[in-house]
Amino acid sequence: MSEKLPSFVCVGGPKCGTTSLYHYLRDHPEVFLPAQKELHFFSAPDLLERPNGPGMRSVLADIVSNEAEYRKMFRASPQGAVSGDISPSYLTSPSAPQAIKDLLGSPKIIIMLRDPVDRMFSQYMHLRRSAREDLEFEDALAAEPARLAQGWGDMWLYRNGAFSADAVERYFDTFGKENVMVILVPEMRADTRGVMKQVMEFIGVDSSVELDLEGEFNKSGMPKSKVVARLIDASPLATFAKRVIPRGIGASIKRRIQEMNTGPRLTLSQEKRDEYRAEFAEDTRKLEALIGRSTGWLDQTA
Repeated sequence: MSEKLPSFVCVGGPKCGTTSLYHYLRDHPEVFLPAQKELHFFSAPDLLERPNGPGMRSVLADIVSNEAEYRKMFRASPQGAVSGDISPSYLTSPSAPQAIKDLLGSPKIIIMLRDPVDRMFSQYMHLRRSAREDLEFEDALAAEPARLAQGWGDMWLYRNGAFSADAVERYFDTFGKENVMVILVPEMRADTRGVMKQVMEFIGVDSSVELDLEGEFNKSGMPKSKVVARLIDASPLATFAKRVIPRGIGASIKRRIQEMNTGPRLTLSQEKRDEYRAEFAEDTRKLEALIGRSTGWLDQTA
C-alpha cells in the first residue's frame, strides 16, 4: 500500500460524530486528513445509483469518483504522517468494505454509532436544517419506501439507515474484529479525551498529544431562512464556491452561516421514541453480541 494512501478509515455512520472526529484528528501533528472531509470514494458506485432528492445532484458533484482523484487527495500528506479518510456513507454501502480492502489493504477501521432512534431523527433534522426535507417526521418515514423506489439518496432513508448490526458485521468479516474500533456516541460524549486517546493508540500516533476538543460541530435545528439554508448546503452556488474558495476557509464560512441560520430543534415524544425503538430491538441485540458490550439503547424506555 502506498504511504500516500490512508492507513485508517472512519466509515461512519452519518450523524454519529464523524465531523467532530475529523476536526479533533486534524489537530494532531502526525495525522493528515484531506481538506475535503467526506470523499465518498469507496461508496461512490452506490451513491451514484440514487441521484434523486432535493439538492442531491449538487452533493454528488462533490464526491471523489475515480482513483486518480482519490490518490491526489493524499498527495500533500507529509512523509511519515498517518493519513485517514472519514466518509460516513461507507458504513451502509454494501460494496465499500471490499472496495476499501482492494485498494488500501488492511487499514484500521473506525465505526461510530448512536441510538438508532436518535440517529434517524438527527438525520431527518440535518435535512430540515438544509431545507431539503419538508415533510413531518412520521410522514417522511412513511414516504421512505417510495423514495427508495424512486432513487432518492441515502440521507432520506432514515429508518433503513439506522440499522447497524449487519454493516458492522460486514466490516468485522472483511478486516477482522481486531482491526475495527467501534465507538458509541454516549462513550465519546462522556469521556471525549479518553476515547480520543484510544483512537490515537488505535491508528498508531502519539496518544499523549493534547487535542483541541472544544466546539460542537454539525449541530442540527430548524432553518431560520430556507433560502439561505438551500444556498449554502446543496446548490450550484455551493458547488461553485467549493471550487473557488479553499476548502478550509469555505467550510469555516459555511459553518458560521449555518450556526447563525439554525433555529430550535424539534423533539420526539417519549411515546414515539419507545415505539420506534422497539423496531430496532433485534438489530440492537445482534450489534451488542457482535461488539461484546451493552449499548444501553434498549434501556431507554419510559
